[in-house]
Amino acid sequence: MALAVPPRLAVALGRRQMSRFTLRVGPPSAASPPQWVATEARVLLRRTGGGPAFFVMPKHTDIKRSNSSFRISCKKNWDGIRYEDCHFRASAWIMCSWNNCDFYRVGFFNGCLFYRCVFNGCTFRGQHTYLGASFRSCRFVDCDFTDVSFGRAALKDCVISGSLTNIVFYGKEAPAGWRTLFRRVDLSGTKLIDTDFRSGLKKEQINA
Repeated sequence: MALAVPPRLAVALGRRQMSRFTLRVGPPSAASPPQWVATEARVLLRRTGGGPAFFVMPKHTDIKRSNSSFRISCKKNWDGIRYEDCHFRASAWIMCSWNNCDFYRVGFFNGCLFYRCVFNGCTFRGQHTYLGASFRSCRFVDCDFTDVSFGRAALKDCVISGSLTNIVFYGKEAPAGWRTLFRRVDLSGTKLIDTDFRSGLKKEQINA
């Protein structure tokens, strides 16, 4: 489906890329993200010094020891992929989905953004798995998180179901690199196993 490009995002991406990445102009709807998503993507690229680029990911191929930066993906979906030792930086995923994917020792760094993305039956595991991204209006359905770090992550208007095992979430009293920001996050469908909330962060505050 061909959609129009918001002017600000078009500037960030460059004229040559306008036909390859599109977002709808106008009020938010089920088919279009609000304008702030385009603005954040533009700011992300500017702050990191990255130029426009597009992430072409094989749909049914496992990805191992891969580094990816300055990527923007919109309305993509991936099934049954195993990511191992992969690092993503300064990238955005907008209205994308992952089904039954495995994230092992995967890191999201330097302002990665997920907007209205859905993870179905995915696993996130390994002590070197860093989910330090901004998650806005995302859903994690029957997902398992084990031994992962949420340092520098920001979750807003998200729903998480499944299990959280051996994870520590730190609040505002912790060093900046350890903190996790929660705003209206629903953990009611999540089983907590050896998971703790520290440094001024309490579980009952997460839905606030």
